Amino acid sequence: MDDKFVTSWNGLMISGFARAAQVLQDSKYSQYAMDAAQFLYKHLYNSETDCLLRSAYKGDHGSVAQ
Repeated sequence: MDDKFVTSWNGLMISGFARAAQVLQDSKYSQYAMDAAQFLYKHLYNSETDCLLRSAYKGDHGSVAQ
């Protein structure tokens, strides 16, 4: 099983959810997009370099490891 989080793939998913929210006029898709974006910001954004990391992995007990 692949336990990798790839930032670019998640970006595509976020874009899809945001578009679905707009087209379908359904706020749950907007919330999905926001939740995913917040996850990326929390786990894959490096504030010291002001950059997004390319990927991360699911660590032990559900944690996220760089």
